[in-house]
Amino acid sequence: MKQSVVLKLKSLTPFFIGSGEKYVPCQIVKIGDTYYRLRDMSFFRLLHKYPNIRKEFKKIVNETVQRVDKEINHDNDIFYQLKNYVGTIDGEILQMIKHPSGAMYIPGSSIKGAIRTAIEYCLMKRNVGYFRNLVANALRTARRKQELQHITKEINNHLRLIKNDLRSDFARFLIVRDSNLINTPFCLLRIGIVKVQSQRLDPGSIKRTFLIEAAAPSIELEVEIIFDMNGLEAIQKELSKNFSNVPRSIEQVLDCVREMYTDVVEDELRDLKNENSKYRQILEELKKQPNKIHIGYGGGLKACSLFILLDDQLRKNVRNLIKPHGNDVAPLSRRVVLSNGQIISPIGWFAFQVVR
Repeated sequence: MKQSVVLKLKSLTPFFIGSGEKYVPCQIVKIGDTYYRLRDMSFFRLLHKYPNIRKEFKKIVNETVQRVDKEINHDNDIFYQLKNYVGTIDGEILQMIKHPSGAMYIPGSSIKGAIRTAIEYCLMKRNVGYFRNLVANALRTARRKQELQHITKEINNHLRLIKNDLRSDFARFLIVRDSNLINTPFCLLRIGIVKVQSQRLDPGSIKRTFLIEAAAPSIELEVEIIFDMNGLEAIQKELSKNFSNVPRSIEQVLDCVREMYTDVVEDELRDLKNENSKYRQILEELKKQPNKIHIGYGGGLKACSLFILLDDQLRKNVRNLIKPHGNDVAPLSRRVVLSNGQIISPIGWFAFQVVR
């Protein structure tokens, strides 16, 4: 027996789900006050029309598009519009995943991953002593970054119906469709990697920045989630042998989502008690939102794993396995949105609502 629900997702911050591809600034053109990227075929058509384009590629391409602007059918030729970006467009730009039409969507796999992590989180939270012992024991044999896979494997094996059998993963009862398509302008955002010092984000620690193609706050999408209720019942029966409070209904699954991402925000506020930027203001607003979820890039160890279930020393031990930072707070860095050098927002947060 299968049941389905439709969730409405509304972005509370910018979000980014990468395609794994990059593009360079010469692929962006500016017409008036707006930046655009052309469809690839349109772009190559322009290059074919002006075969003398060889040197100063970016400059000439921009001038070319300006000259033939009247010939461009924006509805059909413009691949998608980018909201005006203030600052220097340099280096490679990480590309957002998109439908072949150029429309934006969120892959079902990204949403399912967030829900799966939340269920796993709540199971281990109810059995936190067991979980910490599991991680501590795995750490004793993990001496290199590559062996973090050993820790993950040990945790996942305790949540399979059959150990070491990928086909028996507990989340197989859950099918998440890709979201609907939305044609909306993208943003160019500058991302900075910033360290936490004295319970605040230290702007002076930003040494690396890069551009991403992202979607803005207040974008609404819908996604269908299908629950195999027989599969959920089988998982509940099997996992209940070792774990308490295993979800047995759709609402209890969504409660796991609510609980985990509320805990993530509260943990972040604890670690950033002295932060006074807009970043913290957004965290405070997120705290008030009961139905929230983190999807895609920017969540780090806190929003994308069970990291916050570890005590402070275990956090440092796990982090130092990734990269040694001694006794510094863990996690030490955050991916943040920058504007004119100021930290203004986290990335990847949504509100959700069951609409049918």
